[in-house]
Amino acid sequence: MSRKIKILLSAFVGLVVAIVLLVIAIPILIGYRFNYGDTGTCPDATPEFFEKAVRDHFARNNRGDVEFVPGSRYDPELSAIAIRKNGQEFFALVDCRGTVEFTGK
Repeated sequence: MSRKIKILLSAFVGLVVAIVLLVIAIPILIGYRFNYGDTGTCPDATPEFFEKAVRDHFARNNRGDVEFVPGSRYDPELSAIAIRKNGQEFFALVDCRGTVEFTGK
């Protein structure tokens, strides 16, 4: 085999190995990014705890005030707090650590 073919073959194998590693690594990294671990349960948490977590989130991010609307669902592990901001309604998903994520209503 000529030297040029060996170099091209080596580069091709290296590229294939790199692509395979990326295909494996990317889902693992995405899963790690969104894995919040065990958030536990908080059966004694009051609705005020969850609403305070939402208010604190908006205050930390300089987003102003938020209006709480009917439709909230409180759960010992993950509560969905119904809110209205700028005329749009959302659910703020709050866990026992006070972590907040938003979803459309």
